[in-house]
Amino acid sequence: MLSLAGTELGGITVELEQQSFESLCKNAVPVQAALSGFPGTVTTKQHTSYSQLFQLVTVIPVIPLAFSPVQGPTVFTDAAGKTKRYAIAWQEANRGWQTITREDQSASVQQLELKAILLAFESFPRSPINIVTDSQYCFRMAQLCKSCCETRTPTATALYNALARRSQPVFIMHVNSHQELPGFIVEGNRVADAACYPALLDLAEAAKQSHSQFHQSAMALHRTFHIPLTAARDIILACPACGHSPPLPAGVNPRGLRPNELWQMDVTDVPDFGRLRHVHVVVDTCSGMIWATVLAGQKAKQCVQALRIAVAVLGAPDTLKN
Repeated sequence: MLSLAGTELGGITVELEQQSFESLCKNAVPVQAALSGFPGTVTTKQHTSYSQLFQLVTVIPVIPLAFSPVQGPTVFTDAAGKTKRYAIAWQEANRGWQTITREDQSASVQQLELKAILLAFESFPRSPINIVTDSQYCFRMAQLCKSCCETRTPTATALYNALARRSQPVFIMHVNSHQELPGFIVEGNRVADAACYPALLDLAEAAKQSHSQFHQSAMALHRTFHIPLTAARDIILACPACGHSPPLPAGVNPRGLRPNELWQMDVTDVPDFGRLRHVHVVVDTCSGMIWATVLAGQKAKQCVQALRIAVAVLGAPDTLKN
């Protein structure tokens, strides 16, 4: 238009509703780029002979996803693939933690996580809510719902439709599961996770099922499921992914299978050397090659200096053991 008129336009009229135009300005990058630096005014006008051309645009719903926490309850969602359960948890002032649990034997873990978020929407239909999920899949899917042009999967379409039907804003955040940090967020995530397991399920079995999915440490299993620390260690030893090979016998140093695979370094004091009494010794455990450097100290600075000299002579090792 600037090349045709020879000057900036004083105003632009768009055939959109005011609400739809404001939504496009917030979420559509091409519209933001086109109007960037425009000095005139932009007005909206709905009822014209050309309004039918933009009928599809006017019916696009505004997705009420907030960019920051809102004033409302905080709902934690979680799901368990072993038990095929999904749950939500929230805290009330006088009643403590409240939970709602559902079950779907035919759904995958991702679908169960999504059903938990939809359950939160159904439980709080008329109030703003903050949703905390430990599912990266659902969190990223919710961010894609802000765009109306992305190709959606059936599960993403279900989330988009549920958001479009809401009149109150929703803030969705992600939290890493099974953390040992203190605080309200971690505690709520732990309550939602515990609600996904049957009440009569043995705690040791619940810890075993949880470890098969998340591979927590023994201390994390002990604190989360309140089982003895010895039982938690037995679960880890029985896990094929976390089991460790037997340790070497006491007093045996590992040896490299090829030169410069494993070095052992230590410092020996020789008082007869006077000021340079600190002898930094490097041994290649495969070939038995020894390199010694005498220095005036044994702090980190001198150790680095001795190691640089040894590397210049012998080459760089794969592993260094002190």
